[in-house]
Amino acid sequence: MSFNKSFLEDEVRLGFYIPASIKQAWAAELEILKAIDKVCSDCNIEYFADWGTFLGAVRHGGFVPWDDDIDLVMKRKDYDLFLAKAPSLLPEGYSVHTFRNEEGFREFHAVVQNAEHPHFDKEHFDRFHGFPYPAGIDIFVLDYV
Repeated sequence: MSFNKSFLEDEVRLGFYIPASIKQAWAAELEILKAIDKVCSDCNIEYFADWGTFLGAVRHGGFVPWDDDIDLVMKRKDYDLFLAKAPSLLPEGYSVHTFRNEEGFREFHAVVQNAEHPHFDKEHFDRFHGFPYPAGIDIFVLDYV
């Protein structure tokens, strides 16, 4: 995925200062979203933007300026299928974390991460737009209660 130079530069939007580091995190998260989308497309899994991601898409045409993550939601059937298929289909270095597969994980949603620890090598910098830290996307399940 490529971004124009201004996407990764400091910016003031709606009176809110957005530093380049947050924009690098956004770019890294969009790379993860691309990988999630490929898994979902290959497995016929439906997902939706949720929370601030949905609000940002509708109200801001992108990220909410003061938000720093991407939130997705899947219906239970699709969520379970994603958790079963994604670990083997995501690119190398990506991981899926849930309370079911990771002791001490305290959330009730899944997180797809691009790394387990910071990377300062050129390959990682180039791949994730200069963002050295693990980036992740939250995936929530939509159950009918």
